[in-house]
Amino acid sequence: MSGAEKPNRVRQIRQKLMLSKAELARKAKVTVQTIDRIESGKDCRTDTKRKIILALGYQLSDRSRVFIDEDRPQPGKIRHLHPPAKLGTGKEKATPVRVLLVDDSESNRVLFHAILGESPCHLDTAKNGKEGLEKFVAGKYDLVLMDIQMPVMDGYTATSRIRQWEQEQGQKAALIIAVTANAGKNDREKCLQAGCDDYMTKPVPQEKLLDIVDHLAEARAHSVQ
Repeated sequence: MSGAEKPNRVRQIRQKLMLSKAELARKAKVTVQTIDRIESGKDCRTDTKRKIILALGYQLSDRSRVFIDEDRPQPGKIRHLHPPAKLGTGKEKATPVRVLLVDDSESNRVLFHAILGESPCHLDTAKNGKEGLEKFVAGKYDLVLMDIQMPVMDGYTATSRIRQWEQEQGQKAALIIAVTANAGKNDREKCLQAGCDDYMTKPVPQEKLLDIVDHLAEARAHSVQ
């Protein structure tokens, strides 16, 4: 996502939720002037933007029954990843990560756009597993965020077919993370058996998701050096 799009993303989400600048400022515990600067692109501080996006996410959550929770522990750990490393040292530029979100809920897609608007990624979306599979085959993605319960084709089937296609084509396996409201042990096992690397339960942990994208961007930056 380009830098020019980020301020507009905050404005678009705020307007979609029919929030005034004063209401958003109160929820994010910042001034109205700060909202003005963010939306105009004059304030590029990441910590300020994330605070505002988190406030937008909570507001959207109230309406869609999907929640962001930075502190809630998750039952699984993302495999193949190490503890978060800081980017932006000035010595190397983060390489955009290609992310595919497969989710039938428009509210969820808007929410993930808000969360990932601050990360070094390019986000595409699909409305069901069939569409997600078609987009994955046509494109090249580093990360797939896969909802499980969807019409037309569910996340289990879409994931297994993605893995089958990768093997047939000799492609490097993308990181696939299931995103589901089901938190039972059997649900986790079914996700792993289908080919997911791990899963996240809702509420979606914002910082964990951003850390994953940052790690992938850092890995890509090192791979091209």
